[in-house]
Order: sequence, then structure tokens, then C-alpha cells
Amino acid sequence: MTSNLKKNIIALGASTFPVFSFAQVGQNIKSFLSSIGTLVNAYIIPLLISLALLYTILSGVRLIQESDSAKKGERRTQLLWGIIGLFIILSIWGILAVFSNTFTEVFMGGTIQPGK
Repeated sequence: MTSNLKKNIIALGASTFPVFSFAQVGQNIKSFLSSIGTLVNAYIIPLLISLALLYTILSGVRLIQESDSAKKGERRTQLLWGIIGLFIILSIWGILAVFSNTFTEVFMGGTIQPGK
């Protein structure tokens, strides 16, 4: 093993040690997973949607401003991929919301609580 790989393994083990040390208490794992769900639902997914929307809007503005017909084709392709990306992100988020609402108590409110 190289020294960098050893350092990475030690760092990973040290960072995950608290999770494993509290593994006997089920509430700590549930609260940990709930906080990860909150992070993903409240910050990461809206950030991705915002970035995809910004990309789509900028592609549309650039398409309108472009005068060269060859570059207009590129801009149309960018706009199309932006719309497809938004559709995919929102579709996956919707499907996950349906599954989560089926198997958990709260999804869109910011927390994921395992079903009882």
C-alpha cells in the first residue's frame, strides 16, 4: 500500500468512527440519516435545480443574442440539454418524493423519518 492510500483509509476510518461507535443506539443512526436527508432536500437538490435553470435561461439568452447561424445551432443544443436536464432532475426528485411519502412520514418538509 502506498502511504497516501494508508492516510486516506485512516482518515476515512477516523471520520466514520462516531457513526459506528453509536451503532448500538438506533436513534443516533436515524437522526444521522434524517440530517443527511434534510441536507439533500433543503440545500443540495434546490441548488442543482437553480443551477440547471440558470444554465437554461443563459442558453436561451445567448441563443437570442447570437447572429451566426452555425453558433445558433450550438445554442439550440445547449438550450435543449438544459431543458432535458431540468426535466430529469425534477422527475427524479418527484419520483423520490412519491416513494418517500409512501414509506416515510415527512419528505418535503425538510426531514426524512423512517417509517414505524
